[in-house]
Amino acid sequence: MLLAKVFLVWMFNAVFGWMCPSDVEVQRIYVKTGEKAVISFQTSLKSYNGVLLYSVVRFDHLNVYSAVFYENVLQNEKSYLNSEFIGDANTGNFTVRTASVKSQDGGTYMLRHKEGTSNMTTEECAMLYILDKPKKATVYHDSINIQGNNSTLTCTSISTTYPTNHTLNLTYNWIINNVSNPSNQRYVYSSNKKTIFIKSVDKEDANMKLTCSATEFGDEVIGYTSDESEMSLFVVIYGPEKNEINTTSPYIIMEGDSTETIKCKADCYPSCACVWRNESSGSSIGENGSFVIRTISKYQSGNYTCTCTNTAKDKIATEQTSSLYIKVEYNSKRSPIADNSGTNTCDHTWMIVGIIFGLLCVVMSGYAVYVTILLRRTNIRKGEGGSAGTTDPAYYEKVEEDSKTAENRREPGSSNTDEYENSVKMYTDLVRYSKDEKQTYDIIQSNK
Repeated sequence: MLLAKVFLVWMFNAVFGWMCPSDVEVQRIYVKTGEKAVISFQTSLKSYNGVLLYSVVRFDHLNVYSAVFYENVLQNEKSYLNSEFIGDANTGNFTVRTASVKSQDGGTYMLRHKEGTSNMTTEECAMLYILDKPKKATVYHDSINIQGNNSTLTCTSISTTYPTNHTLNLTYNWIINNVSNPSNQRYVYSSNKKTIFIKSVDKEDANMKLTCSATEFGDEVIGYTSDESEMSLFVVIYGPEKNEINTTSPYIIMEGDSTETIKCKADCYPSCACVWRNESSGSSIGENGSFVIRTISKYQSGNYTCTCTNTAKDKIATEQTSSLYIKVEYNSKRSPIADNSGTNTCDHTWMIVGIIFGLLCVVMSGYAVYVTILLRRTNIRKGEGGSAGTTDPAYYEKVEEDSKTAENRREPGSSNTDEYENSVKMYTDLVRYSKDEKQTYDIIQSNK
């Protein structure tokens, strides 16, 4: 276990340069992947009467270059790992050019020397960083974009430069509707443009096409730029707006006709839900924001309202209402048309009941009169009730005599025939129905 820990510490130190003495300044070298790195060390040669070895060594303890001096005279030098020595060992300039580098070539490079059989001593260090393309950028939204709210957009990417202990940063570039980092009073960019803060999201922001990318920079180095993010569509939840009805108010129609299809609509995202309401009855009518009234009745005149809401009402609760007045014109002489809506059924029922009751009253009254007359005639036949049934012979003889006298006075072909007949009828009725004999006689005498 202890051996494993020591090995891990060694690997960590070797890669990140912690094997260099703390008083040695570590130079940083940035090279893009696929290019050749130039690693240069300048030192004052040691004076040693014996074998003196100088080496440029990698983090994995592999030699890149070595030079052997004896009695302060260069005896031999050699390059390794397909590198090329371009310095001058005699002057202490140990500069090498590596082969095309890859990510795994990044790490600490050291200039070391060894006198005789002593241990190797590190004189200088350099950290080679292999620049590579940052990972493909991604656009994130912090919340749902609702009209009137603020929104924050974030572009993210990850550096792939190795080793990872570099001091480079990522700067971001936004492409909005094919414009790079557009200016807008409502747009606020962070210092490295990683985020955009959009103030008071508006309907005009809807369907913006967004992409972003990241570029690595720092230490007077500009690295690679990432691939652009996938296109992101900026969705804005808004509305309802512009609640419109496809006809004008008042809507005038004759009783018995059918309305056209009356529609209501508004502007919403993702969509609107519109409902018509009959304000007189308080009931909803139609569906999907439209309705038709067939064979309309005058009782269906009144105010109709259309209310539109956003289908995403859990996120935006506003609504828009418009109204339409329907005026039904009718001929008062025409029979009223039944109300299709059923809202006036009660009124019609009571009207019918009233008519039937009136007819019954007329029939019963007529029947009562008939029964009364019938009873009177029956009483006369039985000799009951009043002078109409008297048995006094003298009374009837007197009436008969008066009747004959009146008849003899009428000349044949006279124009007063109608008068005569009317008089006879009156006398007969008076005799039949009067309860006072003397009164009857007096009336007859006065009309002779």
